[in-house]
Amino acid sequence: YCETFANVLGLAVKSDYRRLSAGKALMNEAEKWAKPNGASTVRLNSGFTRTDAHGFYRAIGYDNEKNQIRFMKKI
Repeated sequence: YCETFANVLGLAVKSDYRRLSAGKALMNEAEKWAKPNGASTVRLNSGFTRTDAHGFYRAIGYDNEKNQIRFMKKI
């Protein structure tokens, strides 16, 4: 129902290494891997409250497509 994409379920960089381009390097590698593997898009999930991370993702060219809340129920 949609084009092929790579899905990054989460990314976390230890606080000591933030602002040293570690996150950017990791995402660049994900993109480099995705392209030859048939993906035309990289999708990334980020927690609703991680606003600093959201700013980072926007700064490296990612846009959020929607706001979403995941619901779960233990049975």
